[in-house]
Amino acid sequence: MTVYDSQGNDHTLDIYYVKTADNEWTVHAMDSTTGTSAGDFTMSFNSDGSLVGINGTADTSINLTINGSNGAAAAQPITLSMLGSLQQNTVTTSFGNPTQDGYAPGDPTRYAINDDGTITGTYSNQQTQLLGQIVLASFSNPEGLQSEGDNVWSATSSSGQAAVGIAGIGTYGSLTADR
Repeated sequence: MTVYDSQGNDHTLDIYYVKTADNEWTVHAMDSTTGTSAGDFTMSFNSDGSLVGINGTADTSINLTINGSNGAAAAQPITLSMLGSLQQNTVTTSFGNPTQDGYAPGDPTRYAINDDGTITGTYSNQQTQLLGQIVLASFSNPEGLQSEGDNVWSATSSSGQAAVGIAGIGTYGSLTADR
């Protein structure tokens, strides 16, 4: 599977299982990118094939470490949850389709301001991320605002305090994104 270090460099993580006794397997994790071990551990199973635990504990997650490359942190911890993903049995099985929650690094390519005021950024790695939100302010007496010039206004004792909210909700106006 592909995993990423602290700077987004991709590493290939290979996991090998070796049966060492009835209901017991030694597992070796190897970072093929750097050629180093990511960790070894022992998994124990019940007679029905369900996972008992790892390294003699009831824990069902394994903690691995990959060595960073190209200036990344020397030791990047990775946790793999084995709960519900492993079953010891006597039939031919396959690893399936592993998933991971990391992604390659990316540079901002564009941003969008939506009608609710949310600002989303799109990156070169095909990821999108919420960057912020524009909110609107309402005053009990808008005529009491003081002009600061260049369409800038400030609250006064006559205008009252600003009540801040999201566009289109309650008494707040709408925000139209320029497309």
